[in-house]
Amino acid sequence: MPSYIGRGAAVGAGEETVWGTAVSRTHWAQVISSKLERSVGKVLRPNLGLTGVPARRRHFISEDMAGGDIEMEMLLEGQGIWLKHALGTVADAGGGDPYTHTYTQSSQLDAGVGLTIEQILGVDADAGGTRSEVFEGCKINTLGISCGLGDIMKMKLGIIAETSATRGAGGSPTFTTNDYPVLFNHAGAFAWNSVSYSNVKSFDLAHDNKLGSRQRFGATTTKEPVRMDFSETKIRLTMDLVSDALLTAFTADTASDLTVTYTNAANRTILFTLTNAYISAYSDGTSGPGLLEASIEFTGQYDGTTNPLKITITNSQATGILA
Repeated sequence: MPSYIGRGAAVGAGEETVWGTAVSRTHWAQVISSKLERSVGKVLRPNLGLTGVPARRRHFISEDMAGGDIEMEMLLEGQGIWLKHALGTVADAGGGDPYTHTYTQSSQLDAGVGLTIEQILGVDADAGGTRSEVFEGCKINTLGISCGLGDIMKMKLGIIAETSATRGAGGSPTFTTNDYPVLFNHAGAFAWNSVSYSNVKSFDLAHDNKLGSRQRFGATTTKEPVRMDFSETKIRLTMDLVSDALLTAFTADTASDLTVTYTNAANRTILFTLTNAYISAYSDGTSGPGLLEASIEFTGQYDGTTNPLKITITNSQATGILA
């Protein structure tokens, strides 16, 4: 029997023109971890009949759900399909290299369409083949992007899927040649309320589309997931405590756009904009003799024109779905 190992794990995605109708996977990404699963709920029947030993004899399937989490490195090329389906829209500025792609939160996530995601679990340690599972009707419910000192930026996606097919031999992934990872030292100053902060130590973005599965009569799988609540976008920063300006802004309920740009050696960039952001949580204090730190959570708001989150990437790819 084969023994599978995690080396070679990857995910591939294709855009469905009809939600829940599987398509070929044309956009591939290497992963840090991938745990998409099919979960089948099974319930014992409640009747009180007794034949033989006093134990239940039969059960039924109550639900057949699918989804999970994917984590990968945040790259400046080859990941546009994930950002587009996490936020809703992408606009390409055209022109030449470097091309600019702007991913913006939309009012709804492309109703009637979705992603087909193939999860390659790894490699057969003996024979060298791969094993994969294809999930259809996928929607990205949550997007997390984080970076710490001495680290590479990572992206985590929370997926809700309709179902998956029987596992089989994996596809043949092809990856972007110039992936351009985003590193902690690529960060510029964080700007908010006309002040720049260059003493940041950690960055965590959390975007929640508030999608929910939709069970109904006639099927054990979900109908196309839709928003069940208002979406929410937050950015949490940890930084050296150098003044009381942010604490003052917290108590004064100040709101302003929060921006930061990461730029690599090849002059490829990613810009995060949290619109009309207010400080929703602030914490500092003393726990030792070293530098004091402050933890600040910003929450984005719709300002009547612009949605709370926008991510802008410049790279060598002409279209944002490839980017």
